[in-house]
Amino acid sequence: MARTGNRSSRSAGAQGGVVRARLPEVRLPSLVAYGAEGLEPDGDYDGVLFEETDLADASGPGARFLDCELRGCALDRAELTRSRFIDSVLKGVRGVGTDLSGASLRDVEVLDARLGGVQLHGAVLERVLVRGGKIDYLNLRKARLKDVVFEGCVLSVGLIRFDGHSRSGVQPREDVHHGEYGEEEASPPSSFVHAGVQGRDRRAVPTR
Repeated sequence: MARTGNRSSRSAGAQGGVVRARLPEVRLPSLVAYGAEGLEPDGDYDGVLFEETDLADASGPGARFLDCELRGCALDRAELTRSRFIDSVLKGVRGVGTDLSGASLRDVEVLDARLGGVQLHGAVLERVLVRGGKIDYLNLRKARLKDVVFEGCVLSVGLIRFDGHSRSGVQPREDVHHGEYGEEEASPPSSFVHAGVQGRDRRAVPTR
């Protein structure tokens, strides 16, 4: 079960024009090892440990993962459209062409992942921490992000599609390799999302 940490600093963030993201604090229960192969469409996985599971080419659209951990799994071309990840951890997963279009990730930690060609078109991400690892060709077109943090990870920034993000587009600057995208404050629609880059630059990043 995840607990949302009280690590947001909204008053301090408001002074600098940035609303700091709330981070997930996932506390997993005792997990049961996954013994099957692949995934089931609309499958229901509760408290399951997927350890070094080969999920390449798995078909699990609409699957629900609650209090789960995917550790060292292969996700090449895995079809996880409309899937839901809640209070879960993805650690050391790897793969190319993972399809998470229309998926929902809430209170999720993605740690040391190595992914390429990830489709998150139309997905909803809330309280998600992406820490370490490398992600190439990340498609966030029309995705909705709230309290999402990229920390110490390598992103092919010039290849990430943020157009259509939430109610306005956002395109990180080319020198940004990690940062955080928090909740938008109440304001008229504009080309800015309140985005803080950890370190020297804490300004909103304009769309290009």
